[in-house]
Amino acid sequence: MFDRGNQYKCDMDKEARWLAKVAERHNEWIAIVNSFNEYEMAEDIVQESYLALYKYASEEKIIKNGVVSRGYLYFTLRSLYFQYYNSKKKIDKVYLDDEETTTEIPNLDTLDEQVAYNKICQLIDEHIDNWRWYERKLSCCTVIRI
Repeated sequence: MFDRGNQYKCDMDKEARWLAKVAERHNEWIAIVNSFNEYEMAEDIVQESYLALYKYASEEKIIKNGVVSRGYLYFTLRSLYFQYYNSKKKIDKVYLDDEETTTEIPNLDTLDEQVAYNKICQLIDEHIDNWRWYERKLSCCTVIRI
């Protein structure tokens, strides 16, 4: 039977083979991130740690006498978690049911459908104009006019 693990080891960069030994304890690293009460992004944080280890660490720092240093990985995972947590705090969340951020749409029952559509588009454009430049750049909302 074909063993995928061996294929990846053969294809892997010779300098990065030690990361395969680190990744053998992948579920343990996820459990560590879960211990920080982070469940949704645990997998991503562990993957980020592999990239950080590849970029900034070496086999000599991580593996001692053939054993992966759990402490080194713990501190790496913890610092990446805090980076994620701090970046998450910087994001302003706007809730749809918040009265301050909602715009009242006038009753458009008597208007033609096309006029009503254009009125809604105009309200959206006016609302977007109040956004900061980077929020407008990030917005994936496009209005197609008929």
